[in-house]
Amino acid sequence: EFGQPKHYSHGNPWRKLWKEQCFDSAVRNLQSGSTMDLCELSIYGFCSGNYDALMPYCGTFWADRCWGELHCIKEWLVERLLEDGHAWRGEASLCEIDEDPDERDIRSRKLCG
Repeated sequence: EFGQPKHYSHGNPWRKLWKEQCFDSAVRNLQSGSTMDLCELSIYGFCSGNYDALMPYCGTFWADRCWGELHCIKEWLVERLLEDGHAWRGEASLCEIDEDPDERDIRSRKLCG
């Protein structure tokens, strides 16, 4: 059929694992006593959609703060859409194959806001 893809790309099978590691690194370094630079922390926040790690770098200028908030919302929505798509097709990503439902729920709350 014209306009129909021949095959579907499943993207990066390790996406959730990669984002979760970025999220966990950001959370660990948000605690007091962390030696991670604010710029590095914000990169982890950007990659994982972690609001608390990204927003301190955005400062007080309204446009920067608006961009940071919208970026985090976008990341949460993308993860939620990918998760819903996998559920709809009855598939599990590679990092979910050996997970129990509680672990999957924790990961979902972390990455989907």
